[in-house]
Amino acid sequence: MNASTFIFVHDQYIVLDYLAAGKFNDLPEVKYVFLGMRPTDQIEHLVDMGKVIIARNLPDNIEHFPNLVAWTGWYALVRNDLIKTEIVNLFEYDVNVTEDWMQPTTSSAYFWHAFADSVWWNYNDIRDELKRMKVYVGHEPLPMTSNYTLKTQRLKIFVDVLMQSSNIDAEHPQAGHIIERYCSSMFQLEVNFGDGLTHLYADSHGTQGRGDRYQDIKDKLL
Repeated sequence: MNASTFIFVHDQYIVLDYLAAGKFNDLPEVKYVFLGMRPTDQIEHLVDMGKVIIARNLPDNIEHFPNLVAWTGWYALVRNDLIKTEIVNLFEYDVNVTEDWMQPTTSSAYFWHAFADSVWWNYNDIRDELKRMKVYVGHEPLPMTSNYTLKTQRLKIFVDVLMQSSNIDAEHPQAGHIIERYCSSMFQLEVNFGDGLTHLYADSHGTQGRGDRYQDIKDKLL
């Protein structure tokens, strides 16, 4: 089965460091998706080389909603028809590939941890927002993750439903975490658990109260 990989980043030096280190060389057809409004002058030449996508430069993008975090990248890939493979890996920049990695051939979710799920389930009215959005909760807490391998068609359905029917408040400070739960609700009975990655849970967008930055954890990623 053919597969491709998109890594979501918000700092151009992540892209340069990762390419130099060959960080994701074991993954298929890797492209970096630059999100947000930070400088891109050092990586613009990589766009024509097919290594980088700058989301804000695409015809259809929602980069003016920073609280949606990596989900704006999912949107950009789908709405601009940038995925050309049957299956797609959608990963945050703060993951490490382990020697156990094998490309899944079915939809898979990564990093569903009971403790983290419980903590964030009770944080800053996330559950109230999900109720407002009429999200089905079969089991509490709904798992949280934004790292998936998905059939491309399934991803397209998710993005369409999210943008057309979910009534998501893109300005909510926890919008990204709310969408994580929304995604879990849609997929909780339809995905397997993936393996071969570890996750640092960096607070790059400052939504968790720590405010980690790339430089703070660079030594753990390279």
